Amino acid sequence: NYREARDTLNGILNRFDDKRLLDVPRLKELRQDVLEKSLAFYQGILKETDTADPAVRFDAALALEQTAHIQAALGRPREAEENMRRAVDLFDQLAAERPKDEEVSSHLAGCLGQLGLLCRFRAGPGVDAVKESLAPAERATMDEAEGYLRRALRLQESLCEAQPDRPRWREELAGTHRDLAGICQSARKLELAAEHARAALAIRSELFAADAANSNYAAALAQAHVHVGRISAGHEPLGQVESHYAEAAARLEPLVREAEQGAESARELEHL
Repeated sequence: NYREARDTLNGILNRFDDKRLLDVPRLKELRQDVLEKSLAFYQGILKETDTADPAVRFDAALALEQTAHIQAALGRPREAEENMRRAVDLFDQLAAERPKDEEVSSHLAGCLGQLGLLCRFRAGPGVDAVKESLAPAERATMDEAEGYLRRALRLQESLCEAQPDRPRWREELAGTHRDLAGICQSARKLELAAEHARAALAIRSELFAADAANSNYAAALAQAHVHVGRISAGHEPLGQVESHYAEAAARLEPLVREAEQGAESARELEHL
């Protein structure tokens, strides 16, 4: 069964997304091997796809999306961008046919956001160099990246309006605000960058306030404070910037203590 195999494979891939594993040489090699085999699996599925059936086309779009993620993780951004564009095209067709399908809209927004980030990567490291303005080619690519992310933002805002109490939509919206802040900062649009970073922070603050025991919310809120602090540095009073880092530390300290306790418990278990 394709879907069962896909779900199992995605579960394995998610376990390898832990950044702590990337510094372990043997695990890095294993991750690379798993990614290569996963890529072959998805590419094989796409060759057999019959795009006449909407359900099959949805699965094909998911396979393209996952293929692009794997190619990006393997350091193949051009191939990743090509497949992410194909995923966007398929999800676009499905969204036109099923405008009220929230999963289609969510995946379309996610692919648009990732396409924007891949465009940002294509612009090259020169956009972050210390200089007053971007070259015309850099500016065009950054404008393209921003356009994809803004379209993703509109889709996610519609999902939040339709279901304001669903945390997942708000998390995804916060992530797109964060990515837009980074794009705008690189594009020398500092006011817009700060606006989007604060929007992400506001959403993260609301999510954390509603579920303060959620460690993922706490970590995301800390990251949002750090992001606002970085973007604000040099443009806002030092005290305001420092307050964001202080808030980030306040959210992270309990998580660090919890992690240390977990590590100590693991060491004790080893000696039992």
